[in-house]
Amino acid sequence: GITNTDTIPYKLCKDSGRLNSWGYTGTNVLTCQIGACTAVSVTQEFPVYGRVVGTALNKTPDRYADTVTVTVTY
Repeated sequence: GITNTDTIPYKLCKDSGRLNSWGYTGTNVLTCQIGACTAVSVTQEFPVYGRVVGTALNKTPDRYADTVTVTVTY
């Protein structure tokens, strides 16, 4: 059979409007927000939104997957 070699470029964003991208620099480090670090068992949620970049929508129908690595330091 034919092997699909299509890729779909995308970016991960911090906001639902998909204007602020996550990246690889220190400016993308999150720290405790709104005093959440004062309680031991407070859950912190950081939504991540995805957006297909450019004109990458004309691709072969298939299943596409990727792995995103997140490092948590406390």
